[in-house]
Amino acid sequence: MTKMTYRVYVKTSDDSKAGTNEDVWCQLIGTQGETAVCHFDIGGYNDFEKGDSQGYVIMDDDIGELTHIQFALTAEGSYAGEVSLTVAGDFKGASAGVEFGNVERWKSQHHSPMWKLDHARVHAYLLADLVEVQRAVFTADRWVAPGNVIRISKD
Repeated sequence: MTKMTYRVYVKTSDDSKAGTNEDVWCQLIGTQGETAVCHFDIGGYNDFEKGDSQGYVIMDDDIGELTHIQFALTAEGSYAGEVSLTVAGDFKGASAGVEFGNVERWKSQHHSPMWKLDHARVHAYLLADLVEVQRAVFTADRWVAPGNVIRISKD
């Protein structure tokens, strides 16, 4: 199988309390499979702050044409095993843990562990020679709460 490098550029929203200190996980989904679930963290850097843009790398097998990207949060430092990103159906939004109507109330009652993703861009390269073979943009403008997964379709 062909090996690929996926460069994932993540933009946290500029909205109030959009940043998080929770652990952010990502998985790419394509027409021929999906990548491993990857923990996005740059050591010594405070990732996912309000308005922050940062790039991360996923090296995996070729998953075909990119169709979706998934993000999840877990409590900071709590990833003592495999994280599973499972969503019911194909939608832009959170899974059942937080209803969108309750997001503002939830934020006001908690110390803002939630994260608001503005968008993500993915550039896919052949690992052997780093030739770019595709680009995809995933517009989210969605809140993610710990224990929830969002799946975003390609624009």
